[in-house]
Amino acid sequence: MATATTNHGSNGPLGPGPQDGGRRPQSGAGARRPAPSRVQAVFHPRPGRIGSLQVIRVVFAEAAAALVAVPILTKHTFWLALTGPVAILCVVAAVAGNHGRWFGQISAVRGEYRERRGQRVDAPGAEAALAPLRETFPGLRTTSVSSRRGDPVGMIGDGTFLTAVLRVGTRTEPLRAPRTAQPLPLGVVAGVLSDERLSASCVQIVTHTQPAPAPHLPAHAMAVRSYQEIMGDVPGQRTTWVAVRLDPQDAAGAIEARGGGAAGLQRTLLTAVQRVASDLEGAGFEAAALSEPELITALGTACAVNPQVGTTPRSAGTAHRTAESKRAWRCDDRWHTTYWLDKLPRLSADSTPNLVAALTSVPTLATSFAVTATRGTGGSVGFSAHVRLAAHSEGQLAEAAKALEQRAAKAGAHLTRLDGEQLPGLVATIPLGGEA
Repeated sequence: MATATTNHGSNGPLGPGPQDGGRRPQSGAGARRPAPSRVQAVFHPRPGRIGSLQVIRVVFAEAAAALVAVPILTKHTFWLALTGPVAILCVVAAVAGNHGRWFGQISAVRGEYRERRGQRVDAPGAEAALAPLRETFPGLRTTSVSSRRGDPVGMIGDGTFLTAVLRVGTRTEPLRAPRTAQPLPLGVVAGVLSDERLSASCVQIVTHTQPAPAPHLPAHAMAVRSYQEIMGDVPGQRTTWVAVRLDPQDAAGAIEARGGGAAGLQRTLLTAVQRVASDLEGAGFEAAALSEPELITALGTACAVNPQVGTTPRSAGTAHRTAESKRAWRCDDRWHTTYWLDKLPRLSADSTPNLVAALTSVPTLATSFAVTATRGTGGSVGFSAHVRLAAHSEGQLAEAAKALEQRAAKAGAHLTRLDGEQLPGLVATIPLGGEA
């Protein structure tokens, strides 16, 4: 496929990048690029949480304590007959739940899940690689614009957002470069979020990994064992994309300054993408914006669509290619499950790439690790991380999921499977611009 790149180095999607003495691309007569701006990256829990705690649970616990403490402190203990039962209900509300969710949130997730199952539509005429996404998001459309140099840049959106994608690589690295040689710097990538002239909504880094020497071979195959003896856990293919998303409501001023309307939105996004590409090149990486066909192919690759299914646009009435269950999302004959990384170990320039490599080297059809960066307070950038596994069958997916959970625990991280939210989990782990 057009976006499939073979990169035997193990650069992860997080890290400080080269030091001041590292390589910098040169232009003109040996001129150096200015060092890209860096921002402080802070782990960002899912909305409604304080660290690993949900805000609503904290509120209920505090309410229960107040309902008991006030009558005692005011020496009106007879009030406990009224406040006591309410306090008990608050305690139950604070602790009740399942898989890290408050019981009220469980009902909301179930409702949204049922609604999504009823919203799937046919996607006649859609590109084979894009049809699975358009079954659930029929408003998705791609377009192409030209950069100042005349290069085509593909964009995708549904009217509420517009996204463009960069393919990122390293320069002239040895085949077995250490994982820590040149990790992709989140702070540099997310620098565009602090640019008020562009008002980018979020930046997403997606690392898509496929095992070697071939994804269909079992772990005990001779070819697999021979490869592992020589190459270790270096994957056969590791592709990194950086998606930049613009929401019109967040960037109204920037869009208006560039002419307004759809053209102004496209110009603003193009400027943001060029800014990110320049920052990456200034940090020693190669970054190229995907054309419209390459963008469509990248989304198909990230979704691990079966290339044998639908090589031509589909007609109306054809059976759906996708299905979401509570624990998995299926596309063609491929099964996916997504986890949210809700606890990180202490990270450093060395440990971060090792963590990413450990989570993405699970023996399965494909693994995607995604980091979504959004604007925080005080100039900081909050980020969240998700991991998605793809397998050939439900049984293989269960085995891979068990191996992933064990690796995360060994590394000091914790994963929460997104039960009932597998489709949003998919969106969070493909180069579409962030969480659904």
